Amino acid sequence: MTISELLERMRDWLATGEYQAVIFEDSSVPLAYALYRAGKDTSIYLRQFFVQREHRRRGVGRAAIGLLLSEVLRHESKVIVEVLSNNQAGRAFWSKVGFRDYSVTLERPSRTPQLCCDATGWEASTRITTSPQMNSIEFRKITLQNLDEVIGIEVGPEQTELVADNLYSIAQAELDPAGWCRAAYLDARPVGFFFVKEQENGAHIYLCRFMIDRHHQGRGLGRRIMMRLLEVLFSSPIVEFVDLAVSRGRGGAEAFYHNCGFIPTGEPYRGGWRMILPRTRYITAAGDGEASGHDPHKSTSAPSSQHA
Repeated sequence: MTISELLERMRDWLATGEYQAVIFEDSSVPLAYALYRAGKDTSIYLRQFFVQREHRRRGVGRAAIGLLLSEVLRHESKVIVEVLSNNQAGRAFWSKVGFRDYSVTLERPSRTPQLCCDATGWEASTRITTSPQMNSIEFRKITLQNLDEVIGIEVGPEQTELVADNLYSIAQAELDPAGWCRAAYLDARPVGFFFVKEQENGAHIYLCRFMIDRHHQGRGLGRRIMMRLLEVLFSSPIVEFVDLAVSRGRGGAEAFYHNCGFIPTGEPYRGGWRMILPRTRYITAAGDGEASGHDPHKSTSAPSSQHA
């Protein structure tokens, strides 16, 4: 979502009274905020709690929650907050401020990924074999050991003006706290690359870049990797939608992304044209076995780069 869309949604929430917000300040400097609503019973659902990055690990979060509970909610209601099971730091924080485990939500994915979470909260390496006849796809972090071969992943000549250099994307991901990238491997060979940014506290995933090596295009591999990536992203219950900016014209990949379930909005976006895949559409499509009505093994044009 754009900044204006986020502002509009927040205004609607607050104007209708569905949610209430509290901003925590120190000498008129905003440090944190909380967004909550009353449940059907006497409980309070704390949807968002955010501390400015530069004020974290200074006791601001604990102080803000203490004020929220004592001065705003006045300890009169049960407060519910949802935390991802693999977010150890988050679970530790909420335990320190008095919250206790109440229930565990279990999910059976359509396939069985093996996730190893790192500091970003996402997989460091993901391996999945889609069937005994299909080869293994693996997502790997970029390290000094595989940097050269990942940089060597190239698109076709007609796509070079649309795709950013992988080395630039890797550097950008390292410098952006909200960004992370992975290389896609097929049977231990690098065949693709993607770069995403987590926005709105992880509810919005922006797919900055997605590319398949020119030697592996036109075989349906791009769609397999994309569907695997979407499965990983939507495995987080906080992710509400994934969007991207696509280039139109020669070398563009609007048809590819539409085949993967993305919907064109028709609006200019980050130097391209916006396409979006909401969770509701993904879940419905996954339940039907397709992200769209297309043959999952049909070859489509390989994707071009997205815009930063």
